[in-house]
Amino acid sequence: MVALYGTPESNPDFWSGVNGERHMERLQVPVRIYHGTNDADVPLKWTDKTVAALRTAGKDAEVIIYPGEQHEFGLRFQDFMKTSREFLES
Repeated sequence: MVALYGTPESNPDFWSGVNGERHMERLQVPVRIYHGTNDADVPLKWTDKTVAALRTAGKDAEVIIYPGEQHEFGLRFQDFMKTSREFLES
């Protein structure tokens, strides 16, 4: 990404345009984020910040924390898929 678009400091217009917080007002459905506490790819603070921004924008947002799970939801994958399906069907 940086090779193509530069850094946020060198190309602020691009990075501002892809910032999801700028588009949250467009959401029209509830949002649920699943996060494992051992996720090495996405820091939990990013999830917390995203949920806070969604709620500030007046959106229905929740986070489901899976203690010990990594980004791929290994041991709890079946539960993750079941609750995801239930959420999408509701």
